[in-house]
Amino acid sequence: MKSIICIYISIIILFILIIKHWIINKKVLRGHIIVNNDISFTDDHINFKREILIYKQYLWDFPINYYVMPPVSRENVRTAISEIEKNTCVKFEEVNDITTLKEGLVFEKGGSCSSYVGHVSKLQRIFLRSECYENPYKILHEIGHALGLVHEHSRIGRDKFITIDFLQLNDRGKRNFEIRNSPHYVNYSTTYDYASIMHYGQYAFSSRWYRLIGRPVIIPKLDHQYSRMMGQRKMVAFNDFKKINLLYCNACGWVNNDAGQLNPNRQPSCSYGGYADFRNCSKCICPTGYTGKLCRDIISSDPECGNTIFEVNKTEIRLTFEDKKNCYISLKANKPKKIDMDIVNVNAPYDRDTCTEDIAYQIKYRRDRGATGLLLCGYHQIPIRLKSETSSILIHYKGVDSFSLLIFQYKEAD
Repeated sequence: MKSIICIYISIIILFILIIKHWIINKKVLRGHIIVNNDISFTDDHINFKREILIYKQYLWDFPINYYVMPPVSRENVRTAISEIEKNTCVKFEEVNDITTLKEGLVFEKGGSCSSYVGHVSKLQRIFLRSECYENPYKILHEIGHALGLVHEHSRIGRDKFITIDFLQLNDRGKRNFEIRNSPHYVNYSTTYDYASIMHYGQYAFSSRWYRLIGRPVIIPKLDHQYSRMMGQRKMVAFNDFKKINLLYCNACGWVNNDAGQLNPNRQPSCSYGGYADFRNCSKCICPTGYTGKLCRDIISSDPECGNTIFEVNKTEIRLTFEDKKNCYISLKANKPKKIDMDIVNVNAPYDRDTCTEDIAYQIKYRRDRGATGLLLCGYHQIPIRLKSETSSILIHYKGVDSFSLLIFQYKEAD
């Protein structure tokens, strides 16, 4: 009898420890984004209209002055701002005395992580809890809102890419997943990006119990593997910067921001989701895997990769890439044929809560190559089946050691 009681007690203690560990490691930030000065949404778990605000009265003039109020990490704010300045034309200037700041951003500690969308006041505050100001990319998420970026999971057409489990949401949670239509929010022909820094994680607004049993709020429709890409705060996606640049850095006249559309005769004619480089309008800024003046070339692979360009026909071919090397693999079928691809085996040495482009193998099979492709981290032996949206697929194999492995097979499809 005593042994049975001891077993029961051990099980209860183990259960308590598991829950405690889970709560500590899966803590969800809860802040607010203020929209139109009167509507608030809980940040790191919210949405808004489309993707970027183009209404002129909400845009910033440069440089954007800013002040960092202790104890917010000035170093991390500077890191976030540096990332934006390196990849866009947006410029900031720090002031050391808040009394001299007549217009700009004020980063200060608050009970939430929150930001207005767009430029709505002269002294505009970004509130940051310690969990936010300890991570430059969580700060960058809030700056993205201030520049006009809105949440990816709220864009028009999102229901083609994700399912929202409204049954586990209360009224407040449901409001944060509303799709709101407005001509002042556009996407510049970019498609849905699960790895956008403006996307929330799969358990946004879920209860602790639902998270414990692994029932997410946001469920990807294209493939379950996309769930690990959502909610990352480690890097900015290509299309995030693209939207900022086309809004603020349209020196090449690539877009008509009055209409919120790409100009039909835009030059240069960039391929694969690239766009005009605001620093030199004769060339393009290219997404991962592509290079050249017009993004029509594929980045060179390591010599150890061997042949990386393959013509696709009705014959099914299996390829294996292993060991330490960096390979960009191109599969091409005759137009208008598509490609069926089965990912058979993956061993990517890095395996974390979220899967990010800097550590993962990447499969670009969707039409918009500016959108992050399917990212693969960790070990997979259950086949993943994909069908290209065009006649080509680009695969980035990034082997880091002798255990790295990618096995896939492909053939032509209608």
